[in-house]
Amino acid sequence: MEEENVIICPSCGAKLLATEAQCPYCGQTNAKGAEYQYMGKLYHMVDDMEDMEDDAVCATLESGKSGAKFIGIVVGLSVMLAIVIMTINIVMARVDDRESQKEWEWRITWVPVFNELYEQGEYRQLADLYYESTVGTDCYYSYEHGEFIHVWEQVMEALDIMESIEAGTAYEYQYRELFRTEIEFYDMNNHSYLMEKDRLILTELCEPLRADLMTRWGLTQEELEEYLDELQENYGYMSSESLDAFMEDWLVENGGIQE
Repeated sequence: MEEENVIICPSCGAKLLATEAQCPYCGQTNAKGAEYQYMGKLYHMVDDMEDMEDDAVCATLESGKSGAKFIGIVVGLSVMLAIVIMTINIVMARVDDRESQKEWEWRITWVPVFNELYEQGEYRQLADLYYESTVGTDCYYSYEHGEFIHVWEQVMEALDIMESIEAGTAYEYQYRELFRTEIEFYDMNNHSYLMEKDRLILTELCEPLRADLMTRWGLTQEELEEYLDELQENYGYMSSESLDAFMEDWLVENGGIQE
């Protein structure tokens, strides 16, 4: 998946193509993707009708026939083509107006509240309100600190996992998630989609994760640099193949996880 075509499902957090009509994991509707597919079908219909018109013209010219039958075919196809194009334009205009109105209402209602919580450092409350307000809307990416909220939640989850490990209550999948998060957010400069202030805040919050990465997993500096190079080639994300390979070796060396 190219990163610019990937979105995050607001329901389950999975990655999916922006052109998909719904999340393949939880079934959450992606309104813009559904619209994209619907409009694609209409455009495909236009192309088919244009081909039909061209075929009709060619067939008539090749047979040497002309007159009322030829004119009727061309006029009929042209009228149908015009109707479909007009329908497309009307649908697109209505969708754009409706979505613009919804987003405008959402922004004037929630963005001032979000900004106040962001400046106060009340990130937990900010995240809860943000996700609650975007359910059933297309406004998930309409807030400038939306990506910050998404990353912040992953960092908080990783810190919670560290506490569970210390308490002896962590599961194997949590070790896996902790290592992935520590690698992916070791250097916030790999995440250029974040605003500069957001990166500074998250860099400070990730300090315990960076320290844990260098002590828990037995990584050499060379191995760490190899993982960081991979992140730069993969839009800041660790591949599942690399994660699986590392965790398999680490679990063998450490005798697995007692759950």
